Amino acid sequence: MARRKNTPRARDGIRDESLGIALEQALIQMPMSSIEVRALCSKAGVGRTTFYRYYGEKDGLGNLFKRSQRKQFEEYLLEHPVSEKENRDKRLLSYLYLKKDLLLSLEKFGEDGMLLDLLKTLVLTDPKRSHTYLDSMGVGLWYGFLKCWTEEGMKDSAEEVQRKVLASLSVLIASRKKQVK
Repeated sequence: MARRKNTPRARDGIRDESLGIALEQALIQMPMSSIEVRALCSKAGVGRTTFYRYYGEKDGLGNLFKRSQRKQFEEYLLEHPVSEKENRDKRLLSYLYLKKDLLLSLEKFGEDGMLLDLLKTLVLTDPKRSHTYLDSMGVGLWYGFLKCWTEEGMKDSAEEVQRKVLASLSVLIASRKKQVK
């Protein structure tokens, strides 16, 4: 069996992954403001000094959350590649459904900013470049959609939500065509 290299970069990945998983589990139980760095580090098996060195104060948890979710989504896309007949949005919808417990908890705890940050991280393909109004509009649409879905308890499957969204868009387009005539 091949051993994982014990290089600084490999350790960084293990540290980030451990903390990211522990943070997600904590967010399912409580709002971000109630999470204690000490308890999070203990659960992740990471020293507090290491946490503060790499993430700064508790505010660094938001960046850790976004990086961790982006990495998990990229891994999900590798495991579930998008075919020519599908699009990335369908995969994003399926991924969000897998994160149902997390998303419902963020909704319950009023963590709207974290929901929006999560969507920015997942929807915008290159988070480091400046984005257009169209990019921001896309994130806004996803946010409105996700708010409705979580407020309804995410009872519908990803496939059912996709069907409803397409039906709604068809009605919207048809009504717009009538207005134009």
